[in-house]
Amino acid sequence: MMAKMQAGAPIAVKRGDTLWMDLDGPIGEIDRRTGKGIFADDVEAALKANATVKFIQVQIDSPGGHAGQAVRIHQALRRHPAHVTVTAGEACASGASLILAAGDLRMCYRHTKLLLHAVSNDAPANAKRRWTAAEHVSLAEHLRAFDKKMVDFYTAAAGEGSRGHFEREIKNESPLPIGVAISWGLVDCLAGEEPRHAYSVQRRT
Repeated sequence: MMAKMQAGAPIAVKRGDTLWMDLDGPIGEIDRRTGKGIFADDVEAALKANATVKFIQVQIDSPGGHAGQAVRIHQALRRHPAHVTVTAGEACASGASLILAAGDLRMCYRHTKLLLHAVSNDAPANAKRRWTAAEHVSLAEHLRAFDKKMVDFYTAAAGEGSRGHFEREIKNESPLPIGVAISWGLVDCLAGEEPRHAYSVQRRT
């Protein structure tokens, strides 16, 4: 059965004991050119409707987007009892990398553009009133807390010894080489190499 939700939502397909999810487009908004987008409400609904599947296969191709929605999707995948495999396609940038980190098995391609960076906020420029030092300090504290949460997600996936790598990497605005991502443990293997990994990767708690 194929359930296609609202425009721009991911397509969720259940085949046997596996739920296949295709997450394509920016997170939290619709790409006006392609009509594609990824929304936390849709992902959560698909997972709730398929609560008993044993395996979830997620394909993600996204330039990133709304960090809060990316966190919700990450947490929804982690809460589901199924074994989760996430494969990154052409692009897995910004918030999309948090969704990649939700997988028990995480894969990408040699050409995947994988980009991790700190969160940003354009609220001061769009504010309806002047921002004082207090508002800027409050925003900075919020962003630092969110950056820590992102590093926590990456570290939970890759292993505690990797924390320093990710603390430094989110300050970088350049794509992360796939070989480095594999060596740090954020990516387990290239897509197509998974048979040797799939049965050795257990569900994370």
